[in-house]
Amino acid sequence: MPKPKNAFQTAINNHYLSRLSELLQEIYTDRSSPIGAPSEKHQRLAGFIEAALISRILTNADIQAVVDDEHERAYGLTVQERGLIQQQVRIACADHDFELFDAPTYTRRKPRRARQQKPASRYRSG
Repeated sequence: MPKPKNAFQTAINNHYLSRLSELLQEIYTDRSSPIGAPSEKHQRLAGFIEAALISRILTNADIQAVVDDEHERAYGLTVQERGLIQQQVRIACADHDFELFDAPTYTRRKPRRARQQKPASRYRSG
C-alpha cells in the first residue's frame, strides 16, 4: 500500500479496504450466479478495484491480500489450494465416463449385508 500522507488518506485507505472486503463477502456467500458468467456483483467489484488502482489508493498487493483473506474465510482454503482441488476434479472427470450411471440404480446397488439374527432367547414362551 502506498504510504499515506496524513490521517485523512489513511481513513480513505481503510474505508476502501473494508468496502473491498464487504464486496468479496457478498460474492463468496452468493452461490446462485452461474460459474463463468460475470454477475453484477463481479462487475461492481472489478470497477471498484480499478478505481482503487487508478486513484492509487491501493496496490495490487493490498488487493490480493484482502482477496486471499476473504477467500480463506469463505472456503477454508487458500486460492491456490482450492485451485489445485478444482484441477484434480477436472482431471478426474476429463474422460467423461458416465457408463456406470447408464444402468438403473437397482442394478448398481451394493450387495446387502447379511442381517444379523437376534440371539435366541433363553426363555421360550409357550
